[in-house]
Amino acid sequence: MKKTFLDRLFRATEYFMAILLLAMVLFTLANVILRYFFNSSLIWSEELARFCFVWLIYIGIIGALRDNRHLFVDTVLSRLPNKARQIVYFLVQAISLVLFAIFAYGSWGLTALNFENTAEASGIPYAFLYGIGIITGVCGMIICLANIYKLIAKHESVADLLKARDEDVETEMLGGGGEQ
Repeated sequence: MKKTFLDRLFRATEYFMAILLLAMVLFTLANVILRYFFNSSLIWSEELARFCFVWLIYIGIIGALRDNRHLFVDTVLSRLPNKARQIVYFLVQAISLVLFAIFAYGSWGLTALNFENTAEASGIPYAFLYGIGIITGVCGMIICLANIYKLIAKHESVADLLKARDEDVETEMLGGGGEQ
């Protein structure tokens, strides 16, 4: 399967998440070692580890949403007739779209309010911390709109929409996700 620009972009975000996780572990480990052996610590490392953790979670939300690996209870959905399944899927995507818009708007407000407030130890503006909410909200809206477009304009079945990413993830996990 040919990799699109978005596939490569999401692959890059997975690498970025790995870097954030590594940084978080290294900051925490360094602090533990310094405290245990040298009775000292890097005060700023706790803040940076916390910032990395927040960014890791929010970027993970975007990736999980795109790959349909988020929490989704399809017990009822799988038992519905096809037309009802499409309606429910559309409603879920539409409600998610609205919620992501509210989330992005609220994050925008928090970011604007905290633009000049900085973290005590590191001096990093809190806008950097709250700004990831804007990115997550906008990306979530785009993904929901894409799912609605695929459902309505491309007439893809709900089963195909839900399993398409699962198959891609399985293929990559089994080692078959290389470039062709």
